[in-house]
Amino acid sequence: MSREKNAHSANSFQYKIHELIGKQLFNINLQAEVFMKKSSRQVRTKDRKIHVVNEYILIDDGDDSQIVFSIWDDELPVGEWVEINGAYTQEWNGEFRLSLSRRGRWKPLDLLNDENTEFQAIASIPFLNNPINVQGHVVEIEEPRTQSEKILQRILIGDETAVIVVHVTDKHVNKFQEQLHRFPQSSDSFSPIGATLINAVKTEVNSSLVLLPSSRYSIKLDAPGLNPLQVNLDKNITYPDLNV
Repeated sequence: MSREKNAHSANSFQYKIHELIGKQLFNINLQAEVFMKKSSRQVRTKDRKIHVVNEYILIDDGDDSQIVFSIWDDELPVGEWVEINGAYTQEWNGEFRLSLSRRGRWKPLDLLNDENTEFQAIASIPFLNNPINVQGHVVEIEEPRTQSEKILQRILIGDETAVIVVHVTDKHVNKFQEQLHRFPQSSDSFSPIGATLINAVKTEVNSSLVLLPSSRYSIKLDAPGLNPLQVNLDKNITYPDLNV
């Protein structure tokens, strides 16, 4: 076990999960995705009060590391990103876990609907530049497939300026499927599905967008700030063929 004094100011530094593994640290701030709920149990304290302890698996965009986060009498939104401040790590049953201190707090990290988030028009997305944010509507969805032991899926999205193919891989595929299945469509009625992508990069391969490990996204029936009637679905436009 390694017990270290934090080398960074709690007010300015955000830890990555891999930096917490095997270390006892205090005053931890981090941003992470709530990957899944691990367990929930009731405990009775010395004052004979009963509390609920929920445990979650947290991941981030640093690498494949994960950590168990324990929280009392509260619940985190599975599948969403959160910001945690004032946490600490400790070893329990041979495993380092993250917990909130008495003054610790957490809050949803909603970059998808943050009024300060700037979105790029699809027609003006530069190649291989810094990650950009895109907001549009789902035009077409390809069924997931396996290639070279990786799960791949392509989704065509469009806004009022153009359409573009989004390449979705591995863990992102399952999350996309979970979100899309919330909105079943029938042949009698179709509701435009909004797509918001945070931190995607345009590549020279088929002029498509690629999701990074740090990418965040949301599939909703309404894309905030986007009028469905403005989506570029002109039949005279040649769309990329997802079947190729």
